[in-house]
Amino acid sequence: MEIVPPRPDATEGKERIKLRILVAEDDPSLQMMYRLVLKAKGYEVEIVDNGKLLIEKLLEEGKHYDIIITDYEMPVQNGIDALKKIRSINKFRKFPVIVLTGLGDNPEIEGIINDLDATCMSKPFILKELSAKIEELTKKSSTTEGEK
Repeated sequence: MEIVPPRPDATEGKERIKLRILVAEDDPSLQMMYRLVLKAKGYEVEIVDNGKLLIEKLLEEGKHYDIIITDYEMPVQNGIDALKKIRSINKFRKFPVIVLTGLGDNPEIEGIINDLDATCMSKPFILKELSAKIEELTKKSSTTEGEK
């Protein structure tokens, strides 16, 4: 399986990497919000409805993503089960993932997410905080990959 590197996005003479984000969210209104807000930030966004489709899209030949944002509760396959499957695939063991949950502060859920080496954020969230977390995790990921 070929891994396609992120494409550079030329902006005013500077080479800038355009982040590709894969989002798993079953709520159509939140899908629209993610698409609008993340694209406005300059990110490329693909959205799927559940965890099963998230894994299929992630493994699709010729696709490359820089980070995953997934809802915790979704039909077909929830975000945690999808994350467990993703972590079982060697090349995605340290892949940056944000899990969003509307279940409030729940130490048990947060513990599961942390044990899977992912970041937990509660809904509703401040968009600026989500954007900052995306930047933080993708910078950390590219630094780690550069050390290999």
